[in-house]
Amino acid sequence: MKLRLFYLLVILLTTLTSCSKENESCESPVDCLPPATQTGANTVGCLVDGKVLVPAGKGFGTGAVLKAQYSTYEGDILFGIVVRDVDSGRNLYLELRSERIEEKKNYELNVVSDTTNYAIYSQGSLGFFQTNEIYKGEIYFSKVDFSKRIASGTFWFDAKDDENGEVVEVREGRFDVVFF
Repeated sequence: MKLRLFYLLVILLTTLTSCSKENESCESPVDCLPPATQTGANTVGCLVDGKVLVPAGKGFGTGAVLKAQYSTYEGDILFGIVVRDVDSGRNLYLELRSERIEEKKNYELNVVSDTTNYAIYSQGSLGFFQTNEIYKGEIYFSKVDFSKRIASGTFWFDAKDDENGEVVEVREGRFDVVFF
């Protein structure tokens, strides 16, 4: 029994130590983002006004913390990524509408509508920011593999909260997702 307790304590201390070392190893916020891969690792990350946003928390009862979708229906095409940090209440949405995604291609993110490509960032009751004709961005697909359902690339955008006039800068965005 004492031996089990000893091993349990060793594992617990090792885990706690490695977590704190991992967080301390980020010399800059970019270092805390997931690596830019093209393997279907199901990772997304970006900096929102310099602060790291990655999927986090438990999605039980409130949906997934990371979701990627590509669908076509009666000529309509949709590619979307949803990122949620449950604990902080921060969410990010990227949507491409009515365009087939292609590898090695940039797509502009602008006005929110049923037929355009856009981005939205929300921060609970602190703001709802969206791209528009002035505050825009881009999403770039470095890899698209329809047989494996993998999409990888980068993104950035500026978005405005129309209620309070504030603007957020989303930078260093990267994704490597398996879409359904």
